[in-house]
Amino acid sequence: LILSGVSSPALIAYCKNQLSVDGSSLIYDYILINYECDISDPFDAKRKCMQFTSIIKFEGVYFALSLQGALVVIQEINSRLTITSISSSRAVPSVSSRFFREYLVELDGEILLVFLINQKSDRVVDRVEVFRLRFPDLKWITVEMIRGKTLFLDQSRAMLPEK
Repeated sequence: LILSGVSSPALIAYCKNQLSVDGSSLIYDYILINYECDISDPFDAKRKCMQFTSIIKFEGVYFALSLQGALVVIQEINSRLTITSISSSRAVPSVSSRFFREYLVELDGEILLVFLINQKSDRVVDRVEVFRLRFPDLKWITVEMIRGKTLFLDQSRAMLPEK
């Protein structure tokens, strides 16, 4: 479990930690990891430290979106969360809005970024934009259509129903 959207610490992770092997079974403990980010957001005019709004674990690596739209790759190195890469471009909606909410989701082995955009009212989503993450350069590519799938999003998480 990873929590984002807090200013300090930048991330809070609740992780399963293998303690020992007892006969044929594994014994686990759960630990709480606070991750303080001291790296300046490359897209923040005041060069404030990164704060994260959305995060996803994909193939054992964490991908997080900063408040200013930078995508970072976070890996666990020596039991510490470490930023190993930062995108050179930012992810923002293509239209102006009163409010928007972004979600990082995994779909069919790809990372998608979904923007729910409120242009007229804070309560009504007027526009949805979807982008696919291209590797290894961490660039966002516009997705015109998701064929054969339905993606449900809510304020607490994004989910894809089983077929």
